[in-house]
Amino acid sequence: MPAISSPPTTSFCRSAAALGEAGEAERCFREAYDAAERQGAFGWRLRAALDLGEHLRSRNRLKDGVGIVMTALRAIEGGASTRDVRSAQAFLSAADMPILPSA
Repeated sequence: MPAISSPPTTSFCRSAAALGEAGEAERCFREAYDAAERQGAFGWRLRAALDLGEHLRSRNRLKDGVGIVMTALRAIEGGASTRDVRSAQAFLSAADMPILPSA
C-alpha cells in the first residue's frame, strides 16, 4: 500500500499572502486543497478551503470563496462540533449564506 503523505501546509500559503504575493498564495491554497481532495482527507480539505476562502474574500472574491467552503463542508459527514466545521459555518454565516444543517 502506498504511503499517504499529508497535504501541503497552508502556513506557507498564508506567508505568501502576507508578503503581498496574492497569486502565489492562491496557487498554494488550491494545491493544498487539491492534494487533500485526492487523498480523501476531508478534514484537511475543509481547512484548506477555509484558508482559500478567507484569501479570496480578502481579494474581493467572496462568491468564489463561499463556493469552495460550501463544497468542502458538504463532504464532511458528522464532525459538526469540530473547530473547522464551526469555522466553516461561521464563514458562511458572515457571508449571509445559509448554513448547512449539522449532522
